[in-house]
Amino acid sequence: MNKKILVSLLALVVAAPLYLAMADNTSTIGDPTGATIAPTSDCGSMPTAPAAEATVQERQQYRQQLQQYYQCERSKLKAGSQNLQDQKQQFTQQRCDLINQRINDRLSNFQSKQGGDKTIFGNVYQRLTNLATRLKSDNLDTTTLTNDLAALKTKVDKVQTEYSSFIDGLKATTSFTCGQSQGQFMGKLGAARTILLSVRQDRLDVKNYVLNTIKPDILALRAQLAKQEQSDKSTTSSGSPTTTTPTPNSIQ
Repeated sequence: MNKKILVSLLALVVAAPLYLAMADNTSTIGDPTGATIAPTSDCGSMPTAPAAEATVQERQQYRQQLQQYYQCERSKLKAGSQNLQDQKQQFTQQRCDLINQRINDRLSNFQSKQGGDKTIFGNVYQRLTNLATRLKSDNLDTTTLTNDLAALKTKVDKVQTEYSSFIDGLKATTSFTCGQSQGQFMGKLGAARTILLSVRQDRLDVKNYVLNTIKPDILALRAQLAKQEQSDKSTTSSGSPTTTTPTPNSIQ
């Protein structure tokens, strides 16, 4: 047999197990023809470069193996990037849901406060109005108190108006798509917070006005009423003709 042919046959026999092993390995990675492979959890190790005396088929097989290995690695990176993006979107959605829940809780809370303040301030105003009417029926000058009550009504109405503006401002923040209108959302939220500061200041203004303005006027009327009662008693005890005087109502 020709020596060259014998050497070629021996090389083929030696290379056959390596070729089959490499071919079997490709079946776990993908189509050896170069078709797109599905991402796997493990791409294995990088194929080993063939020896210098490797055949053309072995070199071609190595190139296919190398191409498939890199395809697998790229698929893993792409899948990892997509997973990271999905996690980011999930985190953003959870954060937005939490913010919206807090806004809804605050809406409910401030709507309740608005209703409570409306009831309390309304009761105070009505009691003071009734008191002014009774004092006037006792022939006392209630002009100052009446003017004070008109100013109080304006202040109370302002609180209610600003409550409504604040609540509308909070509701407006929920109209923006979660995570896609951050600037507009923060702008509306900032505006609502500014209104809330006004609400708190105006509520305090109502309280201070009642304590520092209306209360002293009522105390002055009480002193005037007591003086009037004392004068009526003195007139009665001196023997002067008695006159029927309406019994003054108590001032709370």
